[in-house]
Amino acid sequence: MLFCDDAFIRALNRQFRGIDEPTDILSFEDGGEYADEDGAAWRRMGDMAVSLETLPRNAAYFGVDADEELKRLLIHGTLHLNGYDHGEAHVEPGREPDDEMLKLQESVLRGFADERIIEKEEGTGTCGRA
Repeated sequence: MLFCDDAFIRALNRQFRGIDEPTDILSFEDGGEYADEDGAAWRRMGDMAVSLETLPRNAAYFGVDADEELKRLLIHGTLHLNGYDHGEAHVEPGREPDDEMLKLQESVLRGFADERIIEKEEGTGTCGRA
């Protein structure tokens, strides 16, 4: 997992997708396997990069806090690492998505509604470390 700024994720997006603009999250499938000490085979999922500059803009767009949007992005990236694709479809605020991947994403996100990734610092009203 890589947390970066818009300039860095833009360079990744340009290099790997041919799109010269920042994005919120990129997933890089690995697809390899490795064996643990007991000989069991495990799949290497890959890596994700999240723009911490795009994150608050997305949160404002969806009318949610940064914690909920970070969960959305991590779920989104994980689904991509598991072979899901949404084509040109995107989630829009206040509208249930039509795409199967995005429906699953929003369903999983609802399941994590009571969980927090980003702790609020007491008395500051701002987010602390993740």
